[in-house]
Amino acid sequence: MFSVLLMWLESAVLGLAMSMTPPYSTGISTQVAEVMVKEAVGKLYSNASTDREEGKQALLSAARESTETRDQIVKALVEVLENPQAQPTKNFAAWRAAAELVGELKATSAIDILVAHLDDNDGVVGLSLSPFPAVQAIIRIGEPAVPELVRALSSARSAVRLNAARALGEIGGSLSHEALQRRLQTEMDPEVRFYILAALSRPALPFTRN
Repeated sequence: MFSVLLMWLESAVLGLAMSMTPPYSTGISTQVAEVMVKEAVGKLYSNASTDREEGKQALLSAARESTETRDQIVKALVEVLENPQAQPTKNFAAWRAAAELVGELKATSAIDILVAHLDDNDGVVGLSLSPFPAVQAIIRIGEPAVPELVRALSSARSAVRLNAARALGEIGGSLSHEALQRRLQTEMDPEVRFYILAALSRPALPFTRN
């Protein structure tokens, strides 16, 4: 009788321990993820390109682990984009790294801050979009960014209107096409008109990016 009671007690204790294990494990892994994310984000501020790249790869790898970790990383990256110390005029490398990451992660929560910086560049302006990390990130995010880009076509800053038109042309879709046609009727800046026309020359079919 005593042995039966002992076996029952051992089974009950084991069952209780197993039922408590998942939250305990999740809590530990969440804490580890928080430390890792903080460390990796910190590397984006480094003056060394190798450190920034290491931080980027660590964040991308961690984002694939779980939705919770991805959301945590996106939140941290948006904070970098909003950080006065990481603004393009102060630390362009950090801002670019964060913008590239939110673009790759297709983080819709970053759309507003990216649109606000459509005209920020690394000082080497030309036909390529590579000097404009916000534009490149917006294009990677794709269709969800279209409404904000359409609003940006009415910006007082011509460079913002120009890059909004370029982004809409790359993303494509009927909404982008219609908005560009409407803006063309009132746009007075020759350079902006040039890029609107270039964007309209693309097919109106949705543009897909991996």
